[in-house]
Amino acid sequence: MDEFRTYSELIEDLPNLSIPGLVLAKKIEQEVETLQVFRLFSSGYVWQPYEGEVYNPLMVSPDLKNKLDELLAAS
Repeated sequence: MDEFRTYSELIEDLPNLSIPGLVLAKKIEQEVETLQVFRLFSSGYVWQPYEGEVYNPLMVSPDLKNKLDELLAAS
């Protein structure tokens, strides 16, 4: 990931930055106006919550997707 390379780039881009899972020190949050997407992470830190990934094996495997399509077409 190469979203930002320097502290100044981070601060400049922070209002428009969307990196789920990004953790910032509260000190940084206090220096700039952060978005409301940041939540308390732990003592001294905030983060943009990460919801996780959704694994859908029937759509990942072409064979399983074809079988699902066949079953749905038959019903």
